[in-house]
Amino acid sequence: MSVRVRPEVPIVCLCVEPGLNLLDFPGFFVTVYSNMEDLEIKELLADLESIGLVCPLSSYGVEDVTETTTSREAKNGTRSFLDEKTGISYKSYSCGYVRRRKKETLYWRANSYWPLNLRKKTVFKAEQTWRHSDGHTYTIKARTYKSYLLVLNEEERLKMIAKNIKGRRK
Repeated sequence: MSVRVRPEVPIVCLCVEPGLNLLDFPGFFVTVYSNMEDLEIKELLADLESIGLVCPLSSYGVEDVTETTTSREAKNGTRSFLDEKTGISYKSYSCGYVRRRKKETLYWRANSYWPLNLRKKTVFKAEQTWRHSDGHTYTIKARTYKSYLLVLNEEERLKMIAKNIKGRRK
């Protein structure tokens, strides 16, 4: 797993011995072993992310993304990200929705969030009959709905955001 640190942070990588690296950040050292478990590396990344040294989506191959989560959103389980290259913001909701917001423009509906979740077509089969005021009788045998597939895993939602950011930067 490779992780890039923000370019404005001076960092020195000291290779002490094979399998042991020390990352010299301003004010502290971070020890990275080659035999570290994935959970330990994820915890290390979360710690580096919380103090602003690593981009939030760097483990998914996306840089120049800032987390803009407010305290209210964090309390609700929502995470917000801003892609600094394109100016597009993304939100990951704890209920399973992932949404994208276009950058500010003067056009209609420019400020609304667009869902990134996949859609599933559902056919509801039930016969409905009713009589209109003009005397005609109408019958519907089936209705088709499109519903969004919710992603309840936070890691999967972050992967979805990273994939969308990569696609929009091309």
